[in-house]
Amino acid sequence: MKRWMLNSLLILMTTVPPAAYGSGNPAYEAANLIQQDRPSEALKILNAELRLHPNNKDAYQSRALAYFTLGDYIRACSDYTRVISMDKRNVAAYQTRAYCWDYLGKGEKAIEDFTIVIKLTPNDDEPYHYRAEQNLKMKRYKEAIADSNESLRLHPKHLRAYYYRAKAFDMLGETQKAASDREEIAKLLKQEKASQ
Repeated sequence: MKRWMLNSLLILMTTVPPAAYGSGNPAYEAANLIQQDRPSEALKILNAELRLHPNNKDAYQSRALAYFTLGDYIRACSDYTRVISMDKRNVAAYQTRAYCWDYLGKGEKAIEDFTIVIKLTPNDDEPYHYRAEQNLKMKRYKEAIADSNESLRLHPKHLRAYYYRAKAFDMLGETQKAASDREEIAKLLKQEKASQ
């Protein structure tokens, strides 16, 4: 399971009140099933829960993640939008909805959601490099460089930020800067390998 997906899952699990952990809490049980790569089973539990409790934000968020895991990005977007309508500060919902938009070919909407994530978590480098990737896909090379720079300001050894910035530099014909970023990537990878 990808790191960001696990982060979404962990954020979801920590939003469930501690007294509700374990058996008996459908959203939590479903999150565990999703983590075990059993999203179809999770959907059955969550659909039943939402029939009984149609305003259960945690159940919608778990169901959105189940749909996302199954590749049903339209339904995932719909459920994440519902979660956001209930909780305008839900970083995991905005971030994962941005991925849905990306998979659906709606890069502008993905950028909008990553921008909200950045506003909610200004000291987190991750949404900057994800937005840089979107800008790169949309051929907004200067914006991709600016986002990569901000990601690197927050986390100076972030490989993907260097990678996206190098690609953007290449597309702008700034080959020296691109080569410098690739050298930095090679240096960081070498350091990482030596530390293992």
